Amino acid sequence: MLSSVILALVFASCSGDDGTDGLDGIDGIDGVDGAAGADGANGADGADGVANASVLLYDVSALSGNSFSLNVPEFTPLLLATNTILIYAQIGSSYYPIPGALTGTFSARPVLSEGGFAIYFYRNDDGTSFVLAQGIIDSIKVVTIESSSYDTRVAKSATSKDILSILKADGVDVNDYNAVAAYFNL
Repeated sequence: MLSSVILALVFASCSGDDGTDGLDGIDGIDGVDGAAGADGANGADGADGVANASVLLYDVSALSGNSFSLNVPEFTPLLLATNTILIYAQIGSSYYPIPGALTGTFSARPVLSEGGFAIYFYRNDDGTSFVLAQGIIDSIKVVTIESSSYDTRVAKSATSKDILSILKADGVDVNDYNAVAAYFNL
């Protein structure tokens, strides 16, 4: 009997060539989904967005007279109807809103139209025409703010008055070019 056990061990420890693998079996049934994990932490707030605002700069230091006109091809009927336009005159290092008093002596009023605008000058004391000497105004800056993309608080049909109200609510003095430029990253 001992010899039978030894003989069985000898044959059991021998290995022959492996046969070919059998066919894969049928996939099992999917398990039950686990419980949902906890929400992750909120990400950092992104930078505040800025409206589609742009600035155009015109050197007017050589212009004189009681008015002057500037060609602005960007002033299409659609742009004029759907955007807020702010105009500033640079005198020295200061910017003054137009319409408004540019000095203690004279004021300016713009008239916008398709393809450009004119600026008319008036005396502050009596409202009569004021003749501007060459070199008094260095430049004109025109800020265009696209109303339809400005702010979620404004409908797509927003008016210039709506945009100005929001700027005021946001603490932006639209009479101050530098405040407007900082607000819109111009």
